[in-house]
Amino acid sequence: MDRAVTLDPDDVGVRDSRSRLRELLGDLDGAAEDLDRILRAKPDRAAFFVRRANLDRRRNRYEEARRRLAPFVAKDAAAQAEDGLCAFALDDYAAAVERLEAASKSKDALPASLRSEVEATLALARERVKHWDEERKLRDAEAKKDDLPRARLVTSAGEVEIELFENEAPVAVANFVALAERKFFDGTRFHRVIPNFMAQGGDPNSRNDDPSDDGQGGPGYSFKDELPAGRFRRHFRGSLSMANSGPDTNGSQFFVTHLPTPWLDGKHVVFGRVVKGMEVVDKIRGGDALVQVEILRKRDHPYKTPQ
Repeated sequence: MDRAVTLDPDDVGVRDSRSRLRELLGDLDGAAEDLDRILRAKPDRAAFFVRRANLDRRRNRYEEARRRLAPFVAKDAAAQAEDGLCAFALDDYAAAVERLEAASKSKDALPASLRSEVEATLALARERVKHWDEERKLRDAEAKKDDLPRARLVTSAGEVEIELFENEAPVAVANFVALAERKFFDGTRFHRVIPNFMAQGGDPNSRNDDPSDDGQGGPGYSFKDELPAGRFRRHFRGSLSMANSGPDTNGSQFFVTHLPTPWLDGKHVVFGRVVKGMEVVDKIRGGDALVQVEILRKRDHPYKTPQ
């Protein structure tokens, strides 16, 4: 395939075939590169733009995908579907519902895989409108008071600033702050990263050269979930949440979401959110380093681990 492209680099059919092959092999960057070459030759082909936007979405590039889709969303069902999925990822639920409803009216024109994703996400987006309104009111109140603890994650991909939800998850926040001040997280790695889902870190085992034990480490203790009915925080884009292996198994591992994950609500303790550097979170790949966690601000009381 590479030889065919070399012989005729402007052959759209050959480029398209190699792009699809690269995608199947998991080389999304290479697939996007081939599609970019095609789009320069075929700037009016909606199908190629939709495929290119799909590759953006699967690599956490939601805003870029929406810009790419803008000329086609008024008339192309697949473009409406992809735009709606990206809007959902960005917490723009009104736009997500509008686009996904439009796409669902022409669902027979969509590939089966995209059709099922549209139907599932549309149901989530409709429900999320209310939850997002509640979350925004909480954030507005927190901004006015401006006293929540904050921390900076210094990673090999850049810096991320997080705000910690001490009001709803005081134990998880105290645990995180205390571990950070002990430099427990420094030099660990993001051992589990799933694009278009989340980046997970906080495991001391990730410091060694043996990937087989990644995800199994912790601080040597566990603590209970903080999930009181009707009072826990939900998972939106950029939520910081405790990783666990079941109820009441919180330790040191955490994850940051690339997009809303409503199916995790009430199962994982959300104890913070990204306030700066979400574009850095989107770039983090498996094995990237968590160089340092710096506590920037905290309330005037001791922060201790549960044990």
